[in-house]
Amino acid sequence: MKNISFEINAAENIVITNLSNKRSALIFKDESKRLSYFEFNKILQRIDCNVTWDVFEDFQKIISQFEIDPFEVHKKNALEKLNLSLAKEIQYFERNRIQKSRYRFIVDYDDTSIFKLFSEGIDEKDRQYRNSYFLTILRIFENRCARCKMSDKGVHFDHFMIPRNRGGTFELETHSGFRIHNALPLCESCNTSKGERNFRLFFSEDELIEIFEKMELLPELNGKS
Repeated sequence: MKNISFEINAAENIVITNLSNKRSALIFKDESKRLSYFEFNKILQRIDCNVTWDVFEDFQKIISQFEIDPFEVHKKNALEKLNLSLAKEIQYFERNRIQKSRYRFIVDYDDTSIFKLFSEGIDEKDRQYRNSYFLTILRIFENRCARCKMSDKGVHFDHFMIPRNRGGTFELETHSGFRIHNALPLCESCNTSKGERNFRLFFSEDELIEIFEKMELLPELNGKS
C-alpha cells in the first residue's frame, strides 16, 4: 500500500505506519469516524507522508468495519461546512468591508482602533493627499458642501470620520493595510459646527448614506505602495 500500513490494535484504534522510516501515528476509533481528508493528511504529515485519495479510500474501507453513527457523520460534515462558511464570511468582512464597501459599514462599526493614528507628520501626509485627490473630491461632490449642499460659500476639507486631533489624516489606513478616504468638503459654517464632534452625532444616517455613496466613487486607495 505504497509504503503505508494500517493496523487495528486490541483497543480498535488504528495504527498507521510509514514503512520507509518506521514512524507511526495512532488514530483513535471514535476520532477515525469523523476525520476529513484534510485532517487525515495532517496526521500523515506527522510521519512524513503525504496522503493521496487512494490512501484515504483505503483508510475509509478500514473504518467502515466500525459501527459508525450516521448522525455523527452528518454533524461532522455540517460543522465543516459551517466553519468553512464562517471562515469565508470573516475573510470577506476583513478584506472587503473597506475595499468593496469601504464606507457604509462605518455607520454601524464603531471601533476606530482598526485605523493607524498619528501624532506627527500629519501635515505632510495631508499635503500629499491634497495634491492627489482634492480636485476629484470637489468634482464628485459638485463643489458643494456635503451637508448643506451650498456652493456659494466655498468649502473646507474636514477630517471626516477621525478628526485630526485624534490622529486622523485625510487618508486612513487600517493596521492590515487597507486605505480609505477621510476628507469631506464642508462649508465654513458646517465645518465649524461639526468641529471635533463624532461624525455619527453630526450627520443623520440618511446624510451619511448619501455621503458614503459619493465617497464610493472616489479612486481606490488600496494597492498603493
